[in-house]
Amino acid sequence: MKNRANFIRVGLLTLLFASSLAAADVRIGVLNYRGAEQVMETWGGTVEYLRRALPDREFRLLPLDFVALDAALSAGELDFVLTNPGNYVQLEAAYGISRIATVESSITDDPNYSIGSAVVVRRDNQALQELDDLKDHSLLAVDRGAFGGYQVAEASLRAAGVEPGDLRLRFIGFPMDRVAHAVAAGEADAGILRACLLERMVVEGQLPPGELRVLAPQNHYGFRCTASTPLYPDWPFAKARDTSRELAKRVTQALFALESDEAPAAFTGWTIPVDYQPVHDLFRRLELPPYSRDSQMTPVEMVRRYWPWLLGLLLSAVWMVWHTARVEQQVRVRTAQLSAANERLKQAMQEQAAAERVIRQREAELAHAARVNTVGELAAGMAHEVNQPLAAIGNYAEGCLVRLRQQEAAPELIDALREIDTQAARAGAIVHRLRSFLRKEEPRPVPIDLNDAVIEAVSLFAPEAHRHHVALRTVLAPSLPRVCGESIQLEQVVLNLMRNALEVLEEAECERREIEVISARVADGVRVTVMDSGPGLSEEARQHLFEPFFTTKPQGMGLGLSISRSIIEAHGGGLAVADAPNGGAALEFTLPVAKDDHEL
Repeated sequence: MKNRANFIRVGLLTLLFASSLAAADVRIGVLNYRGAEQVMETWGGTVEYLRRALPDREFRLLPLDFVALDAALSAGELDFVLTNPGNYVQLEAAYGISRIATVESSITDDPNYSIGSAVVVRRDNQALQELDDLKDHSLLAVDRGAFGGYQVAEASLRAAGVEPGDLRLRFIGFPMDRVAHAVAAGEADAGILRACLLERMVVEGQLPPGELRVLAPQNHYGFRCTASTPLYPDWPFAKARDTSRELAKRVTQALFALESDEAPAAFTGWTIPVDYQPVHDLFRRLELPPYSRDSQMTPVEMVRRYWPWLLGLLLSAVWMVWHTARVEQQVRVRTAQLSAANERLKQAMQEQAAAERVIRQREAELAHAARVNTVGELAAGMAHEVNQPLAAIGNYAEGCLVRLRQQEAAPELIDALREIDTQAARAGAIVHRLRSFLRKEEPRPVPIDLNDAVIEAVSLFAPEAHRHHVALRTVLAPSLPRVCGESIQLEQVVLNLMRNALEVLEEAECERREIEVISARVADGVRVTVMDSGPGLSEEARQHLFEPFFTTKPQGMGLGLSISRSIIEAHGGGLAVADAPNGGAALEFTLPVAKDDHEL
Protein backbone atom coordinates (compact mmCIF):
# COMPACT_ATOMS: atom_id res chain seq x y z
CA MET A 1 0.00 0.00 0.00
CA LYS A 2 2.85 2.34 0.90
CA ASN A 3 4.74 1.56 -2.36
CA ARG A 4 1.57 2.25 -4.33
CA ALA A 5 1.16 5.66 -2.66
CA ASN A 6 4.80 6.53 -3.42
CA PHE A 7 4.31 5.47 -7.04
CA ILE A 8 1.26 7.72 -7.35
CA ARG A 9 3.15 10.60 -5.76
CA VAL A 10 6.09 10.26 -8.19
CA GLY A 11 3.68 10.08 -11.12
CA LEU A 12 1.89 13.27 -10.05
CA LEU A 13 5.19 15.10 -9.65
CA THR A 14 6.29 13.98 -13.11
CA LEU A 15 3.05 15.28 -14.64
CA LEU A 16 3.40 18.57 -12.78
CA PHE A 17 6.99 19.00 -13.93
CA ALA A 18 6.12 18.18 -17.54
CA SER A 19 3.20 20.61 -17.54
CA SER A 20 5.37 23.36 -16.08
CA LEU A 21 8.02 22.91 -18.77
CA ALA A 22 5.37 23.05 -21.52
CA ALA A 23 3.71 26.35 -20.70
CA ALA A 24 3.13 27.01 -16.97
CA ASP A 25 4.94 30.08 -15.77
CA VAL A 26 2.93 30.47 -12.56
CA ARG A 27 1.56 27.24 -11.04
CA ILE A 28 -1.38 27.38 -8.60
CA GLY A 29 -2.09 24.17 -6.69
CA VAL A 30 -5.73 23.87 -5.58
CA LEU A 31 -7.08 21.32 -3.12
CA ASN A 32 -9.42 19.05 -5.07
CA TYR A 33 -12.20 17.97 -2.70
CA ARG A 34 -15.12 17.66 -5.18
CA GLY A 35 -13.35 16.61 -8.37
CA ALA A 36 -11.25 18.36 -11.04
CA GLU A 37 -14.32 19.60 -12.92
CA GLN A 38 -15.63 21.40 -9.83
CA VAL A 39 -12.18 22.90 -9.21
CA MET A 40 -12.07 24.37 -12.69
CA GLU A 41 -15.66 25.63 -12.39
CA THR A 42 -14.98 27.30 -9.01
CA TRP A 43 -11.48 28.73 -9.54
CA GLY A 44 -11.07 28.83 -13.35
CA GLY A 45 -12.47 32.34 -13.53
CA THR A 46 -9.88 33.58 -11.04
CA VAL A 47 -7.06 32.16 -13.17
CA GLU A 48 -8.47 33.78 -16.32
CA TYR A 49 -8.70 37.09 -14.45
CA LEU A 50 -5.04 36.82 -13.32
CA ARG A 51 -3.96 36.12 -16.92
CA ARG A 52 -5.64 39.33 -18.03
CA ALA A 53 -4.32 41.33 -15.06
CA LEU A 54 -0.73 40.03 -15.53
CA PRO A 55 -0.42 39.41 -19.29
CA ASP A 56 3.32 38.73 -19.04
CA ARG A 57 2.62 35.64 -16.94
CA GLU A 58 0.99 32.36 -17.82
CA PHE A 59 -1.13 31.02 -14.90
CA ARG A 60 -1.95 27.33 -14.65
CA LEU A 61 -4.48 25.73 -12.27
CA LEU A 62 -3.53 22.29 -10.88
CA PRO A 63 -6.24 20.31 -8.96
CA LEU A 64 -4.42 18.17 -6.35
CA ASP A 65 -5.35 16.05 -3.36
CA PHE A 66 -3.58 16.24 0.02
CA VAL A 67 -0.76 13.86 -0.93
CA ALA A 68 -0.09 15.54 -4.25
CA LEU A 69 -0.12 19.05 -2.73
CA ASP A 70 2.41 17.97 -0.12
CA ALA A 71 4.63 16.32 -2.73
CA ALA A 72 4.47 19.27 -5.13
CA LEU A 73 5.48 21.77 -2.45
CA SER A 74 8.25 19.48 -1.24
CA ALA A 75 9.64 19.35 -4.78
CA GLY A 76 9.26 23.10 -5.34
CA GLU A 77 6.78 22.61 -8.19
CA LEU A 78 4.19 25.18 -7.03
CA ASP A 79 4.25 28.97 -6.84
CA PHE A 80 0.91 29.48 -5.07
CA VAL A 81 -1.52 27.31 -3.11
CA LEU A 82 -5.29 27.48 -2.65
CA THR A 83 -6.41 25.11 0.11
CA ASN A 84 -8.58 24.81 3.18
CA PRO A 85 -7.42 26.54 6.39
CA GLY A 86 -6.49 23.29 8.17
CA ASN A 87 -4.27 22.09 5.33
CA TYR A 88 -2.79 25.60 5.11
CA VAL A 89 -1.70 25.53 8.76
CA GLN A 90 0.07 22.19 8.20
CA LEU A 91 1.73 23.30 4.95
CA GLU A 92 2.79 26.58 6.57
CA ALA A 93 4.65 24.66 9.29
CA ALA A 94 6.11 22.08 6.90
CA TYR A 95 7.07 24.19 3.85
CA GLY A 96 6.90 27.82 4.95
CA ILE A 97 4.03 28.93 2.70
CA SER A 98 2.48 32.28 3.69
CA ARG A 99 -1.01 33.63 3.04
CA ILE A 100 -1.40 36.78 0.95
CA ALA A 101 -5.21 36.92 0.72
CA THR A 102 -8.40 35.28 1.99
CA VAL A 103 -11.39 34.50 -0.19
CA GLU A 104 -14.64 36.40 0.42
CA SER A 105 -17.39 33.84 -0.01
CA SER A 106 -20.94 34.60 -1.04
CA ILE A 107 -22.22 32.27 1.69
CA THR A 108 -21.14 34.49 4.60
CA ASP A 109 -20.86 38.15 5.58
CA ASP A 110 -17.56 37.62 7.45
CA PRO A 111 -14.64 35.58 6.03
CA ASN A 112 -13.55 34.85 9.63
CA TYR A 113 -16.65 32.63 9.95
CA SER A 114 -17.02 30.71 6.72
CA ILE A 115 -16.06 27.05 7.03
CA GLY A 116 -17.70 24.44 9.24
CA SER A 117 -18.97 20.89 9.15
CA ALA A 118 -22.47 19.59 8.53
CA VAL A 119 -23.22 16.12 9.89
CA VAL A 120 -26.03 14.84 7.67
CA VAL A 121 -28.52 12.00 8.17
CA ARG A 122 -31.56 10.79 6.29
CA ARG A 123 -34.64 12.83 7.14
CA ASP A 124 -36.58 9.70 8.09
CA ASN A 125 -33.91 8.69 10.66
CA GLN A 126 -35.53 10.25 13.74
CA ALA A 127 -33.36 8.28 16.19
CA LEU A 128 -30.48 10.71 15.57
CA GLN A 129 -31.14 14.27 16.80
CA GLU A 130 -27.95 15.39 18.58
CA LEU A 131 -24.25 14.67 18.06
CA ASP A 132 -24.03 12.38 21.09
CA ASP A 133 -26.72 10.17 19.51
CA LEU A 134 -24.07 9.01 16.99
CA LYS A 135 -22.38 6.67 19.48
CA ASP A 136 -22.19 3.12 18.09
CA HIS A 137 -23.50 4.32 14.70
CA SER A 138 -21.76 4.27 11.30
CA LEU A 139 -20.26 7.58 10.12
CA LEU A 140 -18.67 8.42 6.75
CA ALA A 141 -16.08 11.09 5.91
CA VAL A 142 -13.74 11.68 2.99
CA ASP A 143 -10.34 11.87 4.70
CA ARG A 144 -8.76 12.53 8.11
CA GLY A 145 -7.06 15.58 6.59
CA ALA A 146 -10.33 17.14 5.40
CA PHE A 147 -10.90 20.31 7.43
CA GLY A 148 -14.62 20.98 7.02
CA GLY A 149 -15.11 17.38 5.89
CA TYR A 150 -13.84 15.83 9.15
CA GLN A 151 -11.53 17.74 11.53
CA VAL A 152 -14.01 20.47 12.57
CA ALA A 153 -16.69 17.82 13.13
CA GLU A 154 -14.29 15.65 15.16
CA ALA A 155 -13.70 18.54 17.59
CA SER A 156 -17.45 19.07 18.06
CA LEU A 157 -18.04 15.33 18.50
CA ARG A 158 -15.35 15.16 21.19
CA ALA A 159 -16.92 18.17 22.91
CA ALA A 160 -20.22 16.25 22.91
CA GLY A 161 -18.53 13.26 24.57
CA VAL A 162 -18.20 11.15 21.41
CA GLU A 163 -14.69 9.83 20.73
CA PRO A 164 -13.70 8.41 17.31
CA GLY A 165 -13.52 4.97 18.95
CA ASP A 166 -17.21 5.26 19.86
CA LEU A 167 -18.15 5.36 16.16
CA ARG A 168 -18.05 2.97 13.25
CA LEU A 169 -15.99 5.53 11.32
CA ARG A 170 -15.03 5.00 7.67
CA PHE A 171 -13.15 7.24 5.20
CA ILE A 172 -14.14 6.77 1.55
CA GLY A 173 -11.98 9.40 -0.20
CA PHE A 174 -12.71 12.37 -2.45
CA PRO A 175 -14.85 13.74 -3.98
CA MET A 176 -16.91 14.70 -0.94
CA ASP A 177 -20.18 14.33 -2.87
CA ARG A 178 -19.80 10.55 -2.45
CA VAL A 179 -20.45 10.88 1.29
CA ALA A 180 -23.84 12.53 0.74
CA HIS A 181 -24.89 9.96 -1.88
CA ALA A 182 -23.83 7.06 0.40
CA VAL A 183 -25.89 8.37 3.33
CA ALA A 184 -28.89 8.98 1.06
CA ALA A 185 -28.58 5.38 -0.20
CA GLY A 186 -28.64 4.05 3.39
CA GLU A 187 -25.02 2.80 3.29
CA ALA A 188 -24.27 4.63 6.57
CA ASP A 189 -26.20 6.25 9.38
CA ALA A 190 -24.53 9.67 8.98
CA GLY A 191 -21.86 11.51 7.04
CA ILE A 192 -19.67 14.60 7.43
CA LEU A 193 -19.81 17.28 4.73
CA ARG A 194 -18.30 20.70 4.50
CA ALA A 195 -21.02 23.17 5.47
CA CYS A 196 -23.00 24.44 2.43
CA LEU A 197 -22.17 21.40 0.28
CA LEU A 198 -25.58 19.86 1.01
CA GLU A 199 -27.39 23.03 -0.11
CA ARG A 200 -25.14 23.27 -3.19
CA MET A 201 -25.85 19.66 -4.23
CA VAL A 202 -29.60 20.29 -3.90
CA VAL A 203 -29.31 23.40 -6.12
CA GLU A 204 -27.24 21.38 -8.63
CA GLY A 205 -29.95 18.70 -8.70
CA GLN A 206 -27.71 15.95 -7.30
CA LEU A 207 -29.99 15.43 -4.28
CA PRO A 208 -33.75 15.90 -3.98
CA PRO A 209 -34.73 18.61 -1.48
CA GLY A 210 -35.40 17.29 2.02
CA GLU A 211 -33.85 13.86 1.54
CA LEU A 212 -31.04 14.64 3.98
CA ARG A 213 -31.06 16.90 7.04
CA VAL A 214 -28.32 18.44 9.16
CA LEU A 215 -27.86 16.90 12.61
CA ALA A 216 -27.77 19.30 15.62
CA PRO A 217 -28.17 22.36 13.35
CA GLN A 218 -26.56 25.65 14.37
CA ASN A 219 -27.66 28.89 12.73
CA HIS A 220 -24.78 31.40 12.65
CA TYR A 221 -25.46 35.09 12.06
CA GLY A 222 -24.52 36.14 8.53
CA PHE A 223 -23.90 32.54 7.43
CA ARG A 224 -26.37 31.39 4.79
CA CYS A 225 -26.06 27.62 5.33
CA THR A 226 -26.75 25.18 8.16
CA ALA A 227 -23.82 23.73 10.12
CA SER A 228 -23.43 21.34 13.03
CA THR A 229 -20.26 23.02 14.33
CA PRO A 230 -18.63 26.40 15.00
CA LEU A 231 -17.25 28.27 11.96
CA TYR A 232 -13.63 28.97 10.98
CA PRO A 233 -11.87 31.32 8.49
CA ASP A 234 -12.25 30.81 4.74
CA TRP A 235 -9.64 29.47 2.28
CA PRO A 236 -6.36 31.40 2.01
CA PHE A 237 -4.43 32.17 -1.15
CA ALA A 238 -0.79 31.48 -0.14
CA LYS A 239 2.58 31.87 -1.83
CA ALA A 240 5.26 29.19 -1.72
CA ARG A 241 8.45 29.89 0.21
CA ASP A 242 10.57 30.40 -2.95
CA THR A 243 8.04 32.52 -4.85
CA SER A 244 9.46 35.98 -5.45
CA ARG A 245 8.12 38.89 -3.43
CA GLU A 246 7.63 40.92 -6.61
CA LEU A 247 5.36 38.26 -8.13
CA ALA A 248 3.46 37.76 -4.85
CA LYS A 249 2.92 41.51 -4.59
CA ARG A 250 1.56 41.78 -8.16
CA VAL A 251 -0.77 38.78 -7.65
CA THR A 252 -2.03 40.23 -4.35
CA GLN A 253 -2.76 43.63 -5.92
CA ALA A 254 -4.59 41.93 -8.77
CA LEU A 255 -6.71 39.82 -6.40
CA PHE A 256 -7.68 42.85 -4.30
CA ALA A 257 -8.64 44.72 -7.47
CA LEU A 258 -11.05 41.99 -8.54
CA GLU A 259 -14.55 43.47 -8.67
CA SER A 260 -17.47 41.45 -7.28
CA ASP A 261 -19.21 41.41 -10.66
CA GLU A 262 -16.12 39.81 -12.19
CA ALA A 263 -15.86 37.13 -9.46
CA PRO A 264 -17.41 33.67 -9.90
CA ALA A 265 -20.75 33.00 -8.23
CA ALA A 266 -19.10 30.97 -5.46
CA PHE A 267 -17.37 34.02 -3.97
CA THR A 268 -17.45 37.79 -4.15
CA GLY A 269 -13.73 38.59 -4.17
CA TRP A 270 -10.60 38.64 -2.03
CA THR A 271 -9.67 40.44 1.16
CA ILE A 272 -6.62 40.88 3.34
CA PRO A 273 -5.52 37.66 5.12
CA VAL A 274 -7.66 37.01 8.19
CA ASP A 275 -6.44 35.58 11.50
CA TYR A 276 -6.07 31.79 11.36
CA GLN A 277 -5.31 31.45 15.08
CA PRO A 278 -8.66 29.64 15.70
CA VAL A 279 -7.43 26.90 13.34
CA HIS A 280 -4.16 26.61 15.30
CA ASP A 281 -6.14 26.35 18.54
CA LEU A 282 -8.33 23.63 17.03
CA PHE A 283 -5.32 21.58 15.91
CA ARG A 284 -3.74 21.92 19.36
CA ARG A 285 -6.89 20.44 20.94
CA LEU A 286 -6.96 17.61 18.38
CA GLU A 287 -3.14 17.14 18.57
CA LEU A 288 -2.87 17.36 14.78
CA PRO A 289 0.30 18.38 12.90
CA PRO A 290 2.10 20.65 13.51
CA TYR A 291 0.99 20.09 17.15
CA SER A 292 0.89 16.29 17.18
CA ARG A 293 3.32 14.34 19.33
CA ASP A 294 4.71 12.49 16.33
CA SER A 295 5.38 15.62 14.24
CA GLN A 296 8.86 16.21 15.69
CA MET A 297 11.74 17.71 13.71
CA THR A 298 13.96 15.17 11.92
CA PRO A 299 17.66 14.97 12.88
CA VAL A 300 18.70 16.33 9.46
CA GLU A 301 16.38 19.34 9.80
CA MET A 302 17.62 19.95 13.34
CA VAL A 303 21.28 19.99 12.20
CA ARG A 304 20.51 22.24 9.22
CA ARG A 305 18.62 24.76 11.36
CA TYR A 306 20.74 24.77 14.53
CA TRP A 307 24.24 23.85 13.35
CA PRO A 308 25.96 26.92 14.92
CA TRP A 309 24.49 26.08 18.29
CA LEU A 310 25.28 22.40 17.91
CA LEU A 311 28.90 23.22 16.95
CA GLY A 312 29.22 25.47 19.98
CA LEU A 313 27.81 22.72 22.22
CA LEU A 314 30.25 20.21 20.76
CA LEU A 315 33.26 22.48 21.36
CA SER A 316 32.02 23.22 24.88
CA ALA A 317 31.67 19.49 25.54
CA VAL A 318 35.24 18.82 24.33
CA TRP A 319 36.61 21.58 26.56
CA MET A 320 34.59 20.33 29.52
CA VAL A 321 35.95 16.78 29.04
CA TRP A 322 39.55 18.06 28.98
CA HIS A 323 39.03 20.38 31.93
CA THR A 324 37.22 17.70 33.94
CA ALA A 325 40.01 15.18 33.33
CA ARG A 326 42.64 17.67 34.49
CA VAL A 327 40.72 18.68 37.60
CA GLU A 328 39.93 15.07 38.47
CA GLN A 329 43.63 14.22 38.38
CA GLN A 330 44.37 16.96 40.91
CA VAL A 331 41.40 16.07 43.07
CA ARG A 332 42.29 12.38 43.05
CA VAL A 333 45.63 13.07 44.74
CA ARG A 334 44.14 15.22 47.49
CA THR A 335 41.19 12.90 47.95
CA ALA A 336 43.52 10.00 48.67
CA GLN A 337 45.18 12.08 51.40
CA LEU A 338 41.90 13.11 53.02
CA SER A 339 40.07 9.78 52.74
CA ALA A 340 41.65 8.14 55.77
CA ALA A 341 41.23 11.23 57.97
CA ASN A 342 37.62 11.67 56.86
CA GLU A 343 36.82 8.04 57.58
CA ARG A 344 38.22 8.28 61.10
CA LEU A 345 36.36 11.51 61.76
CA LYS A 346 33.14 10.05 60.39
CA GLN A 347 33.41 7.01 62.66
CA ALA A 348 34.03 9.18 65.70
CA MET A 349 31.03 11.40 64.87
CA GLN A 350 28.78 8.37 64.43
CA GLU A 351 29.82 6.98 67.81
CA GLN A 352 29.22 10.34 69.49
CA ALA A 353 25.80 10.73 67.82
CA ALA A 354 24.80 7.20 68.93
CA ALA A 355 25.80 7.97 72.50
CA GLU A 356 23.84 11.24 72.47
CA ARG A 357 20.75 9.43 71.14
CA VAL A 358 20.93 6.90 73.97
CA ILE A 359 21.24 9.69 76.55
CA ARG A 360 18.29 11.61 75.10
CA GLN A 361 16.17 8.46 75.02
CA ARG A 362 16.89 7.73 78.68
CA GLU A 363 16.10 11.33 79.67
CA ALA A 364 12.81 11.21 77.76
CA GLU A 365 11.83 7.94 79.44
CA LEU A 366 12.59 9.36 82.89
CA ALA A 367 10.63 12.55 82.17
CA HIS A 368 7.68 10.52 80.89
CA ALA A 369 7.67 8.32 83.98
CA ALA A 370 7.74 11.41 86.20
CA ARG A 371 4.80 12.97 84.33
CA VAL A 372 2.75 9.78 84.61
CA ASN A 373 3.42 9.59 88.36
CA THR A 374 2.53 13.27 88.84
CA VAL A 375 -0.70 12.93 86.88
CA GLY A 376 -1.70 9.90 88.94
CA GLU A 377 -1.10 11.71 92.23
CA LEU A 378 -2.99 14.81 91.06
CA ALA A 379 -5.93 12.75 89.84
CA ALA A 380 -6.16 10.81 93.09
CA GLY A 381 -6.11 14.02 95.14
CA MET A 382 -8.67 15.73 92.94
CA ALA A 383 -10.98 12.70 93.11
CA HIS A 384 -10.86 12.73 96.89
CA GLU A 385 -11.48 16.47 97.14
CA VAL A 386 -14.33 16.50 94.60
CA ASN A 387 -16.12 13.54 96.18
CA GLN A 388 -17.07 15.48 99.35
CA PRO A 389 -18.90 18.44 97.68
CA LEU A 390 -20.63 16.04 95.31
CA ALA A 391 -21.97 14.05 98.25
CA ALA A 392 -23.16 17.29 99.88
CA ILE A 393 -24.92 18.37 96.66
CA GLY A 394 -26.69 15.03 96.50
CA ASN A 395 -27.78 15.19 100.15
CA TYR A 396 -29.11 18.77 99.84
CA ALA A 397 -30.97 17.85 96.68
CA GLU A 398 -32.61 14.85 98.35
CA GLY A 399 -33.61 16.96 101.38
CA CYS A 400 -35.16 19.61 99.14
CA LEU A 401 -37.06 16.93 97.22
CA VAL A 402 -38.56 15.58 100.46
CA ARG A 403 -39.74 19.03 101.57
CA LEU A 404 -41.09 20.02 98.17
CA ARG A 405 -43.08 16.79 97.89
CA GLN A 406 -44.61 17.46 101.34
CA GLN A 407 -45.58 20.99 100.28
CA GLU A 408 -46.90 19.85 96.86
CA ALA A 409 -44.53 22.20 95.02
CA ALA A 410 -44.48 22.75 91.27
CA PRO A 411 -43.52 19.62 89.30
CA GLU A 412 -40.87 21.62 87.42
CA LEU A 413 -38.94 22.26 90.63
CA ILE A 414 -39.21 18.64 91.68
CA ASP A 415 -37.94 17.47 88.24
CA ALA A 416 -35.04 19.95 88.36
CA LEU A 417 -33.96 18.83 91.83
CA ARG A 418 -34.31 15.19 90.81
CA GLU A 419 -32.00 15.89 87.84
CA ILE A 420 -29.52 17.65 90.17
CA ASP A 421 -29.56 14.63 92.46
CA THR A 422 -29.11 12.27 89.49
CA GLN A 423 -26.17 14.21 88.03
CA ALA A 424 -24.52 14.54 91.44
CA ALA A 425 -24.79 10.77 91.86
CA ARG A 426 -23.42 10.38 88.34
CA ALA A 427 -20.47 12.65 89.03
CA GLY A 428 -19.82 10.75 92.25
CA ALA A 429 -19.85 7.49 90.35
CA ILE A 430 -17.35 8.87 87.82
CA VAL A 431 -15.07 10.02 90.62
CA HIS A 432 -15.36 6.62 92.28
CA ARG A 433 -14.46 4.87 89.01
CA LEU A 434 -11.52 7.24 88.49
CA ARG A 435 -10.19 6.44 91.94
CA SER A 436 -10.69 2.74 91.24
CA PHE A 437 -8.87 3.15 87.90
CA LEU A 438 -5.95 4.89 89.57
CA ARG A 439 -5.83 2.10 92.17
CA LYS A 440 -5.78 -0.37 89.24
CA GLU A 441 -8.88 -2.14 90.50
CA GLU A 442 -10.50 -4.67 88.19
CA PRO A 443 -13.85 -3.46 86.75
CA ARG A 444 -17.04 -5.21 87.90
CA PRO A 445 -19.18 -5.40 84.77
CA VAL A 446 -22.87 -6.25 84.64
CA PRO A 447 -25.08 -6.98 81.58
CA ILE A 448 -26.14 -3.63 80.04
CA ASP A 449 -27.66 -2.34 76.81
CA LEU A 450 -24.84 -0.53 75.04
CA ASN A 451 -27.36 1.69 73.22
CA ASP A 452 -28.39 3.15 76.61
CA ALA A 453 -24.80 4.16 77.32
CA VAL A 454 -24.49 5.71 73.85
CA ILE A 455 -27.76 7.65 74.19
CA GLU A 456 -26.73 8.97 77.61
CA ALA A 457 -23.30 10.07 76.32
CA VAL A 458 -24.82 11.74 73.25
CA SER A 459 -27.35 13.64 75.37
CA LEU A 460 -24.53 14.97 77.55
CA PHE A 461 -22.40 15.93 74.55
CA ALA A 462 -25.17 17.48 72.43
CA PRO A 463 -24.99 21.02 73.99
CA GLU A 464 -21.23 21.18 73.39
CA ALA A 465 -21.67 20.05 69.76
CA HIS A 466 -24.40 22.66 69.25
CA ARG A 467 -22.14 25.44 70.59
CA HIS A 468 -19.50 24.53 68.04
CA HIS A 469 -22.03 24.25 65.18
CA VAL A 470 -21.41 20.53 64.67
CA ALA A 471 -24.22 18.22 63.52
CA LEU A 472 -24.48 15.22 65.84
CA ARG A 473 -26.26 12.14 64.46
CA THR A 474 -26.88 8.65 65.81
CA VAL A 475 -27.64 5.44 63.94
CA LEU A 476 -28.41 2.79 66.58
CA ALA A 477 -29.24 -0.79 65.72
CA PRO A 478 -32.40 -2.01 67.51
CA SER A 479 -32.55 -5.01 69.86
CA LEU A 480 -28.80 -5.28 70.40
CA PRO A 481 -27.66 -8.10 72.71
CA ARG A 482 -26.39 -6.94 76.06
CA VAL A 483 -22.70 -6.66 76.84
CA CYS A 484 -20.84 -7.01 80.13
CA GLY A 485 -19.63 -3.62 81.27
CA GLU A 486 -19.85 -0.65 83.58
CA SER A 487 -22.16 1.95 82.08
CA ILE A 488 -20.29 4.97 83.45
CA GLN A 489 -16.97 3.86 82.01
CA LEU A 490 -18.46 3.07 78.61
CA GLU A 491 -20.27 6.43 78.52
CA GLN A 492 -16.94 8.08 79.29
CA VAL A 493 -15.33 6.26 76.36
CA VAL A 494 -18.05 7.42 73.94
CA LEU A 495 -17.72 10.99 75.28
CA ASN A 496 -13.93 10.88 74.80
CA LEU A 497 -14.31 9.68 71.20
CA MET A 498 -16.91 12.37 70.37
CA ARG A 499 -14.80 15.09 72.00
CA ASN A 500 -11.76 13.94 70.07
CA ALA A 501 -13.78 14.15 66.81
CA LEU A 502 -15.00 17.65 67.75
CA GLU A 503 -11.44 18.85 68.36
CA VAL A 504 -10.37 17.49 64.96
CA LEU A 505 -13.17 19.42 63.22
CA GLU A 506 -12.30 22.60 65.11
CA GLU A 507 -8.59 22.37 64.30
CA ALA A 508 -9.13 21.56 60.59
CA GLU A 509 -11.83 24.28 60.14
CA CYS A 510 -13.91 21.94 57.99
CA GLU A 511 -16.85 23.36 56.02
CA ARG A 512 -18.83 20.13 56.53
CA ARG A 513 -18.95 19.53 60.30
CA GLU A 514 -20.61 16.26 61.25
CA ILE A 515 -20.14 13.59 63.91
CA GLU A 516 -22.01 10.29 63.55
CA VAL A 517 -22.31 7.62 66.25
CA ILE A 518 -23.28 4.14 65.03
CA SER A 519 -23.99 0.92 66.92
CA ALA A 520 -24.22 -2.44 65.20
CA ARG A 521 -24.18 -6.16 65.82
CA VAL A 522 -21.01 -7.82 64.46
CA ALA A 523 -19.76 -11.39 64.48
CA ASP A 524 -17.55 -10.95 67.54
CA GLY A 525 -19.94 -8.82 69.61
CA VAL A 526 -21.40 -5.30 69.55
CA ARG A 527 -19.55 -2.43 67.85
CA VAL A 528 -19.83 1.33 68.41
CA THR A 529 -18.28 3.64 65.77
CA VAL A 530 -17.71 7.41 66.08
CA MET A 531 -17.04 9.03 62.66
CA ASP A 532 -16.14 12.62 61.82
CA SER A 533 -16.11 14.54 58.52
CA GLY A 534 -12.60 15.85 59.04
CA PRO A 535 -9.48 15.38 56.87
CA GLY A 536 -8.59 11.94 58.27
CA LEU A 537 -5.42 10.77 60.02
CA SER A 538 -1.86 10.63 58.76
CA GLU A 539 0.09 7.39 58.83
CA GLU A 540 2.27 8.68 61.67
CA ALA A 541 -0.78 9.61 63.77
CA ARG A 542 -2.27 6.13 63.26
CA GLN A 543 0.89 4.45 64.58
CA HIS A 544 1.01 6.49 67.83
CA LEU A 545 -2.67 7.40 68.29
CA PHE A 546 -3.28 5.36 71.47
CA GLU A 547 0.09 6.01 73.13
CA PRO A 548 -0.04 8.04 76.39
CA PHE A 549 0.85 11.74 75.96
CA PHE A 550 0.79 11.53 72.14
CA THR A 551 -1.31 14.38 70.72
CA THR A 552 -1.59 16.40 67.52
CA LYS A 553 -3.30 19.32 69.31
CA PRO A 554 -1.21 22.18 70.78
CA GLN A 555 -3.15 22.19 74.09
CA GLY A 556 -3.86 18.45 74.31
CA MET A 557 -2.47 16.13 77.02
CA GLY A 558 -2.66 12.96 74.94
CA LEU A 559 -4.49 10.91 77.61
CA GLY A 560 -8.10 10.65 76.36
CA LEU A 561 -7.66 7.90 73.76
CA SER A 562 -5.09 6.07 75.86
CA ILE A 563 -7.52 5.91 78.84
CA SER A 564 -10.40 4.93 76.55
CA ARG A 565 -8.41 2.04 75.13
CA SER A 566 -7.51 0.86 78.64
CA ILE A 567 -11.21 0.90 79.62
CA ILE A 568 -12.30 -1.06 76.53
CA GLU A 569 -9.51 -3.63 76.93
CA ALA A 570 -10.46 -4.03 80.62
CA HIS A 571 -13.95 -4.96 79.34
CA GLY A 572 -12.49 -7.64 77.09
CA GLY A 573 -12.89 -5.62 73.89
CA GLY A 574 -10.71 -3.62 71.51
CA LEU A 575 -10.46 0.00 70.25
CA ALA A 576 -9.19 0.67 66.71
CA VAL A 577 -9.05 3.39 64.06
CA ALA A 578 -10.31 3.14 60.48
CA ASP A 579 -11.12 5.37 57.50
CA ALA A 580 -14.61 6.83 57.38
CA PRO A 581 -16.52 6.46 54.08
CA ASN A 582 -16.80 10.27 53.80
CA GLY A 583 -13.03 10.74 54.06
CA GLY A 584 -12.70 11.43 57.79
CA ALA A 585 -11.59 9.18 60.62
CA ALA A 586 -13.60 6.47 62.37
CA LEU A 587 -12.80 5.29 65.92
CA GLU A 588 -14.61 2.10 66.83
CA PHE A 589 -14.65 -0.28 69.78
CA THR A 590 -16.09 -3.78 70.01
CA LEU A 591 -17.30 -5.54 73.18
CA PRO A 592 -18.20 -9.22 73.55
CA VAL A 593 -21.83 -10.21 74.09
CA ALA A 594 -22.83 -11.17 77.67
CA LYS A 595 -23.52 -14.89 78.12
CA ASP A 596 -26.43 -14.16 80.47
CA ASP A 597 -27.74 -11.38 82.68
CA HIS A 598 -25.71 -12.62 85.66
CA GLU A 599 -22.27 -12.71 84.04
CA LEU A 600 -19.66 -10.95 86.19
